Amino acid sequence: AALALPRGKRQWAGLVAAVLVFATLLFYPLALPGAAHRAIAVAAFMIVLWATEAGDHWAAGMLGLALFWALGAAPVDRFAAGTADD
Repeated sequence: AALALPRGKRQWAGLVAAVLVFATLLFYPLALPGAAHRAIAVAAFMIVLWATEAGDHWAAGMLGLALFWALGAAPVDRFAAGTADD
């Protein structure tokens, strides 16, 4: 399945809102350790994407995994443990 761009105004608004929520939470000083602070920003980003259906759910999930890794919010073996079969 190809990655679909947002189709309507609601989806575009959701995409913009997700990025704004992510940036706000990432740069707003919270009384949390660094990794937890970044994890909350990524989780909120994913929740807004899912709630507004701004894109495919699988894409939002994979983008979230990539952000967890890129921002060092959690070790790879921890956040990606449920994505592979042993």
